[in-house]
Amino acid sequence: MRSTGLLMMLPAVLAHAAETTGIDELHTVVVTGSRIRASQADSTGPVVVVSREQLTRGGNDSLGKVLQTLPFNTGAPANTNVNGGGDGSVRIDLRGLEPQRTLVLLNGRRLPNGGIGADSSVDIDSLPLSMVERVEVLTTGASAVYGADAIGGVVNVITRSDLTGVELGAQRSGTEHGDGAITRVQALVGDDTGRSSWMLGADYVEQNGVSASAREHSAIPLGIANVDGLLVPLGSDAVPDGVFSVPGGNALGLQPGDYTRVAGSTGQAASDWRPFTPGDTFNFAPYTYLQTPNERWSLWTMGRLRLSDAAELFVEGSWRRRDSSQNRAPAPYFVIQGAAPMQEDGTPMIPANNHYNPFGVDVLNGARRLIELGDRHFAQRVEMWRALAGVRGTLGSWRWEAAVAASESDAVTHESGLPLAQRFVAGLGPSGPDSAGRIVCGTPDALTGVVPASAVVAGCVPINLFGGAGSIPQEQVDYLGGPLSDRGSYSQRLANIGFDGAWGRTSAGEVLWALGGEFRRDSGAYQFDPQRVGGTVSTGLAPYVPGGSFDALEGYAEVRVPVLGGRSSWGKLDVTLGGRLSDFSTFGTQATWRGGLRWSPARQWALRIDYAQAFRAPALNELYRVQSIGASDFRDPCGDSPTPQQQVNCAANGVPGGAYVQPGGDSHFVREGGNAELEPEAGYSLDAGIEFHSTGAVAARTSIDFFQTRLDGFVAAGEEGAILDECASHGRSIACSKIERFADGSLRSVDLRNSNLGRVVVRGIDLAASLDFATRAGALSVQALVTRLLEYETQAFEGGASLERLGTSNVGSVLPEWRASSALSWQQSAWRAAYTLQWIGPYAFNAFTQQGEPFTGDVPSVLYHDVEASYRWRGIALRAGVTNLTDRDPPFLGGEVNTNAATYRLLGRTYFLQLTYATQ
Repeated sequence: MRSTGLLMMLPAVLAHAAETTGIDELHTVVVTGSRIRASQADSTGPVVVVSREQLTRGGNDSLGKVLQTLPFNTGAPANTNVNGGGDGSVRIDLRGLEPQRTLVLLNGRRLPNGGIGADSSVDIDSLPLSMVERVEVLTTGASAVYGADAIGGVVNVITRSDLTGVELGAQRSGTEHGDGAITRVQALVGDDTGRSSWMLGADYVEQNGVSASAREHSAIPLGIANVDGLLVPLGSDAVPDGVFSVPGGNALGLQPGDYTRVAGSTGQAASDWRPFTPGDTFNFAPYTYLQTPNERWSLWTMGRLRLSDAAELFVEGSWRRRDSSQNRAPAPYFVIQGAAPMQEDGTPMIPANNHYNPFGVDVLNGARRLIELGDRHFAQRVEMWRALAGVRGTLGSWRWEAAVAASESDAVTHESGLPLAQRFVAGLGPSGPDSAGRIVCGTPDALTGVVPASAVVAGCVPINLFGGAGSIPQEQVDYLGGPLSDRGSYSQRLANIGFDGAWGRTSAGEVLWALGGEFRRDSGAYQFDPQRVGGTVSTGLAPYVPGGSFDALEGYAEVRVPVLGGRSSWGKLDVTLGGRLSDFSTFGTQATWRGGLRWSPARQWALRIDYAQAFRAPALNELYRVQSIGASDFRDPCGDSPTPQQQVNCAANGVPGGAYVQPGGDSHFVREGGNAELEPEAGYSLDAGIEFHSTGAVAARTSIDFFQTRLDGFVAAGEEGAILDECASHGRSIACSKIERFADGSLRSVDLRNSNLGRVVVRGIDLAASLDFATRAGALSVQALVTRLLEYETQAFEGGASLERLGTSNVGSVLPEWRASSALSWQQSAWRAAYTLQWIGPYAFNAFTQQGEPFTGDVPSVLYHDVEASYRWRGIALRAGVTNLTDRDPPFLGGEVNTNAATYRLLGRTYFLQLTYATQ
């Protein structure tokens, strides 16, 4: 294949090298975004560097917390504030394209995806803060340089390499409410003998949980009452005493309507039931976390050994364990398909001959909070190790490097309070006393009311939903299901080889090359507890992925050609070209290329442009998630008075005459899950920027960049409403092909499996600025980063209608037009102080009122202020500070905690104290 041929070129290229250089050449800086060793000043792409001082500022305890405040991280990726839907991990999402489209590297090499199993992105907090020297963030695509997944950008974590002696540290933070404590302890030791160097580090973090009821802004779930935006309490309709839609003709003589049981009553008389009101809803806030418990242990080591004057051995190793948990209110039960008996037409219900049903008629709608089962609790134990060994050296003016790495992740998740859905199908069915008077499952005799022995359903326990809070006895609780344990894993094997150096020259200077190849094998799984067959009431943490793997073999070449230089009156001009050939076992071969230009008309100025093709290989969970068949009663436009144009498209899709009448409650099948036939996503990224820098007494650096990313064949699960509407209204073949109909035109099934769908386009402007200067009062430094999104357009189907999501929020995603962060720091001798800002701009959010009317609200901008000061004396440093100085509450957005937990700070004003010691 072509990548093999590329590797075979290397000996001929290296034959041009004649001189042997020293070992120091091995450590020339490689700037993220290129395989060619050069300084950041030669980059054609935008690279932002986050220093170790910036990483530890503000009493920070994790790498993810810092990186999520960067303005180009948007879209609300998961973090440890997310309770419902969170799993204790922290993700990075450059440009809001979802975390699986941000590539995370460690010292320029891929990291395995991390989390609870078969994950699609890196858990950034799997890297302990103590091992990090700096982070380089490339804010444009780089698939031709690093391979698949580098769509939104690249986060390259650079480890420490210069520690000699001992470094110890301890830190404690907590809110002014006296809760939310986070403790961090670290210990590092290292030595450098000249011929060898090594480091060993340990990092421990303990984060305490905080309940949503501990803050006024989240203590009561709120909803939007009307189009004026009035906020009113809005709990869950699933209450401990139950709420049931009672039809006419019931045994108690109640008028048709929704009723709840009178507390303390038997529920057997009409007076025991009263109409359900909005004030009866259940407040789930006391069961929910604003900050989830999270405990992390990390051990890591780095080392290198000089083998000769021109070669050295290097190693990296790490082990990490995380124990994390989330909590939710006791499971709500609803009378729905798959978790209730069914009438002959498929309508779910609790039948009239259920022993505990006091109404004497089939109950078609109902809900009950199953408080007898206890809270829904989710706990994760994740362990991961990674080992890497390599050799690097010089041969003439060329450098070479070869390395192999292995990573393994093993996880177990424990879940309690999730009853098994199938148990309700039998347990809520017909029941009554047997000949011994025990209540059993089975259809009672119409005359005696006794369940004959031949009709008893073995292994079934009748379930009482009508007795009110606390009425479900332990026998029924045990029948509904006990604790569940799911297991997850992820494995990666990696081997790479690379060469870079000069070969040839132009009148402007040497031509620089980088050539190499990489082999990678990834595998993973997330396997359900066997009890989960048939599903649970309430969802778990992740979908079922029985297991899967893929291999990738890649080769790359990159060249930087100086076009102008030396004494040219036009300044300096370099052109960079690169290409990569990738062969994946899951879909075949993909070629990508990039081109960049950097022109410096004067020493202080540079103009650059970078264009790169992009692609992303489908992740394991997208490919191998188990497929399932479910039922849906979604309305079909072809069966619901279609327009004349819709009738034409419906007829083409197999509806006789273009229309039919869809009965109320009519259901059809939907197919969901992974899709092993997925193709890679493909697109491009473009960045054009201007830089200015000056040196001397005042060092200034400023850049402004325009960026655009487009991705086609976006992998996503199908949305049934969008599929049916696109087919009926526009006749899109990709949508219509997912619909199967009976001969009369009615729906048979809709395919909602993961598919390569439409496109996404993101455009915007980045501004970065820094200023360093000295005064009589000390050294001052100012940094600022600003991102302005200009467009975020999505298209569900190629050629279909586009949706502009810029400046909006929807479920799980926040895309403000403006985001910014800045810092002012001061240092005078042993004293240091800093003041930082984080700004999240305003935007609109769309919701529905309690009357079902669409509502668009304005979300105000939020500005966070942090201050700190430190003093160093004889290797001892004391640092103290306050974050969220003005105690800013998050804005209302609805949802579990009335806001977006992944975007905003939830706990209010927080204090921290840090003490470190380092040998001199």
